[in-house]
Amino acid sequence: MKEALTFWVNENLYAVDVNQVLAIQQDVAKIKSVPMENVGLMGTTRYLDQPAPIFELSHCIGEKSPREQKTQLLQTLLEREQDHIDWLNALEHSIRTNEPFNKAIDPHQCKFGVWYDNFETRDEILQSILEKFDVSHKKLHALAEQLLRMRDNGREAQAISELEHHRATTLSHLEQ
Repeated sequence: MKEALTFWVNENLYAVDVNQVLAIQQDVAKIKSVPMENVGLMGTTRYLDQPAPIFELSHCIGEKSPREQKTQLLQTLLEREQDHIDWLNALEHSIRTNEPFNKAIDPHQCKFGVWYDNFETRDEILQSILEKFDVSHKKLHALAEQLLRMRDNGREAQAISELEHHRATTLSHLEQ
């Protein structure tokens, strides 16, 4: 029976015959870049006093690298943050002008909510961070009905004050 080394790359589990593995290394500080372009080639390092090429495994099997995944996740979160800044601005405009508020009040209907409800990860730390983020996200959306009701009852100034409070607290928490 062959022994296998199993590992995850993105959401896919792979196995390699242990006898085919020379070494596993994650210390990228020892990798020296090389002046050639090759998909997945990160550079070289010394192994048993011989130069050895180092490849980003994810590229070799047609997957995004962890760095590319994190960059994409960060970009998505920055875009969803801007969506909520725009959402708060639209809510403020609606309160001040008595115009209809046409943005999603249901937190599952905005772009972040749709993304979050479909996002899956095995990274427990990331999942924990996103769960805390979602609590503040839902709190922000719940605010809309409350503030629009205040506006409709002639308490515009109080609604604006409450909005500014949440902009400085709840939104600030989302931005961290």
